Amino acid sequence: MKYLFCTVICWVILTPHLLKATNDTVHFKETDKIIIIGNCIKIYEDTSNKLTLSDVLKINSFNSSKELIPNLGLSNSIFWIK
Repeated sequence: MKYLFCTVICWVILTPHLLKATNDTVHFKETDKIIIIGNCIKIYEDTSNKLTLSDVLKINSFNSSKELIPNLGLSNSIFWIK
């Protein structure tokens, strides 16, 4: 549940930028269903814990997730998801 909450928060924060960057738009019609997006996201691990959103938007080295439900494990890093 915590992961789902974090994913939703990241999605809300990054959505305006993502919609400007692409012509593809995702429309959610059934809001009562859980949608697995793990294999559609890219992840960046910020081991410095100092990057801002502006810094992250310039990064091109996000790694594509290969799991339906990514497990980032325990870490002191900050994980950015797009």
